[in-house]
Amino acid sequence: MKKTTQLLTTLVFLSLSIFISCGGEDPVAIDLRDAQGVLASGTFSENGVSVDNSTREEWVGFSLTMSYNADTDQGTFSSSGVPPNEGASDVWPSSGTWTFGGTDESPVIGTIMRSDGVEMSANISPTALTLGFNIPDAGGRTFDGDWSFAFNK
Repeated sequence: MKKTTQLLTTLVFLSLSIFISCGGEDPVAIDLRDAQGVLASGTFSENGVSVDNSTREEWVGFSLTMSYNADTDQGTFSSSGVPPNEGASDVWPSSGTWTFGGTDESPVIGTIMRSDGVEMSANISPTALTLGFNIPDAGGRTFDGDWSFAFNK
C-alpha cells in the first residue's frame, strides 16, 4: 500500500512537471497595480481612527468608497461621515482622485497619492484597508498630525 501511494505521488509530480514544461503561450503577466486596485475598490467602513496614536471618536461612522480604473491607473474616492469640525475636510475631502505612488516602470504599491497632494501609506487586503498619512500643522488646528485609518470592507 505504501509503495502504491509513493508511486502515485511520483506519477502526479511527473505529470505536473510535463504539463508545466509544455510549450504554448507565455503566461499573462499580472499587473500589481491592477491587482491592488481591484482590492482597493469598494466601500470601506471605519474600524478605528487615530492621530498621533490617540483614538479619535468623532470619526465613528466615517466611510470611504474607492474605485480604480486599470486603463488610466487612477482611482476615485468619496467619503461620508466627515466630522463637521473646521479642518476635518483637510483630513478627508468629500471626493477626489488617487493613484499609486511611483512610476509605471517602478510602481510603489504601498503608497497612494491623493489628488489634494496627501501621500498615504496603504495596506490593502481583500477584507481590510489601513491608510496612514500626515496632515501638517497649519496654525494650531486640531486635525494636524500623523493619522491612521483602519477600515473593514
